[in-house]
Amino acid sequence: MMKTEDLEKLVINLLEPCRSLLDPELLTEVDHYLEHGEPEMAFEGLLIELTKSNLDPTPYNTKQWEHTAKACGLLSEGGIFDYEIWSKFCSWRDISK
Repeated sequence: MMKTEDLEKLVINLLEPCRSLLDPELLTEVDHYLEHGEPEMAFEGLLIELTKSNLDPTPYNTKQWEHTAKACGLLSEGGIFDYEIWSKFCSWRDISK
């Protein structure tokens, strides 16, 4: 299991380039979860906001996003807010290209 601090770094590395895409209000929840040591929930929230806003993160490094999703347990355990968020995000990315 990855340490929370390391997982937070992974999420922040993906979140920062997305800040310019999303309304700051939409990221309030994501930031809240990061500030309270819940990077898994922050990452899931980021995925939800990107798909709802229909905004594609760029640059998109597939391996980095997959690694973070796996580290957050989305591949093995599913999401907390949306159990199928990772598969929905992947399907959405295929369609949005």
